[in-house]
Amino acid sequence: MLNFSKMRLVFIYFTLLCLVATSCAAPSRLLSAPFWDDGKAEISIYEAQRLHYGRLNTSKITYFFVKESFSPKEMVKSNDYRAPNAVPVIKLNQVITTPTGTYDYQQMHSSFWSKDSGRLLKFAMSHHEACGATYKQGVLSESSLVIKGSTYWQGQSQIHETVPIASNLWLYDEIPFRVRLLLADQIPAPENVQLIPSSIHSQAGSFQPAPATLSIDAYTVTITHTGGTDVLEFDPQWPHVMTSWQQADGESLKLEKTLRLDYWNHHSPGDEKLLD
Repeated sequence: MLNFSKMRLVFIYFTLLCLVATSCAAPSRLLSAPFWDDGKAEISIYEAQRLHYGRLNTSKITYFFVKESFSPKEMVKSNDYRAPNAVPVIKLNQVITTPTGTYDYQQMHSSFWSKDSGRLLKFAMSHHEACGATYKQGVLSESSLVIKGSTYWQGQSQIHETVPIASNLWLYDEIPFRVRLLLADQIPAPENVQLIPSSIHSQAGSFQPAPATLSIDAYTVTITHTGGTDVLEFDPQWPHVMTSWQQADGESLKLEKTLRLDYWNHHSPGDEKLLD
């Protein structure tokens, strides 16, 4: 039989084990996955419908997911991944091309998340078509999201807004990553989200968050927000690429193909066939 001193030592031992277990959370399965380090990007090509001029137009949207070295001082890609202040991030570039009659809409939205924590660090959006060009950028600090930009619309030429950081603050345009992180890491849906509207359009728009709710049924995710209901589907197989997204306003994405490719090394005439 254990005496009092030995029992005390056992109690202290198991108490320390519990403290270590609670203070050292398991790393994210998605953020720590080895494929981020294989020197390639995940490229997913979607057939889409985009709303312009009150009607849906057939569009092409390509997602480029890749690990990148980031300079926290300048909040841009680091020139040298070995620099002492460089940090690893996961970047998603959403590249959108939508023909509308005699001209095309060309748009790109970039998101940068900390590879260690999954926290959004920055977003940037560029838009151009025959009528003009628009640019928006948001940078997160510990307490706020600061948005700056310019549009070609009168009365909206300059954008400068500050949004306080709230619990479970999401941007609509980062939903494909945020939801995928939940599924890959087997995290229950948050009870509520403060959702900032999409910035992928030419006007200044709104950056004020509004409540939204999520529900997860296997690999189908439903998001209910002030604009209606979105339904997203993800591949049940790891690493759970998004296969479709039906949005409340009628816009949609449907996956055509996905591949891994070091696209930055393939920029010669004819290399576009690698995406076929």
